[in-house]
Amino acid sequence: MKKIITLASITMVLTSAFMQPAAARIRRGNLYGVMGANAVDMTGQFKLFETEDTDSNLYRGFFKGAIVDYVNGYGGIFRGVERPFKKSSTIFDVGNLVVDVVKDDNSNLVIVNNFSDFDIDDVNTYVRYSFYGQNESDAISSWLLSTTRLEQDQKENQELPFINNLAHILDRFSLVRAINPNYINTTITSDNADRLFEYSIDEIAAVSVPEPQPVNNIASLLALIFATYFVLRRNIKQD
Repeated sequence: MKKIITLASITMVLTSAFMQPAAARIRRGNLYGVMGANAVDMTGQFKLFETEDTDSNLYRGFFKGAIVDYVNGYGGIFRGVERPFKKSSTIFDVGNLVVDVVKDDNSNLVIVNNFSDFDIDDVNTYVRYSFYGQNESDAISSWLLSTTRLEQDQKENQELPFINNLAHILDRFSLVRAINPNYINTTITSDNADRLFEYSIDEIAAVSVPEPQPVNNIASLLALIFATYFVLRRNIKQD
């Protein structure tokens, strides 16, 4: 009988060790407001979270699930004046960020896909940041950042982090300097045209997602259960 109690105790201890909850994963991100043309009113809001680029093309970045809670509304914080943002409608709960390079050719935006077509000092070359719903093929909105506005260390980085590295995009305020495509052929500057305004650069805690248990842990747990069962069965017969 003592053998049974001992084996049962060991089983409970090992099982509880396998069943410990995994550490929650917190995604770092920024909160953005969509500024209206009058440079005062917010017309929308969304959260952008750090995630990995899954596109192998150096001149294109695809960040699945990076955009959360894209909504229309009004209010926000601008130039130190706080007005509570009020949501009027939800565009999507989770969306994707697509980043590519385009060249303005007589008001037609032509996608740049290779080194020979990419001139980072060309005033007509832009990094385009586009927001898509999770399963949508058309962008909800797009914003253009002139490559001439990139800082020198960004221009010299051959890995193009302003396209392929969302942590870099978040840290260097790339989206804040982007403008509405409607203004690229006008005299309106990015300081008074429609743009994105980052009014919170604190880390945002997304919904914590438990990391999945490793398969080998599950297999080991099942093996332990079966082994314990047969040992207990044998000892019961012996008793």
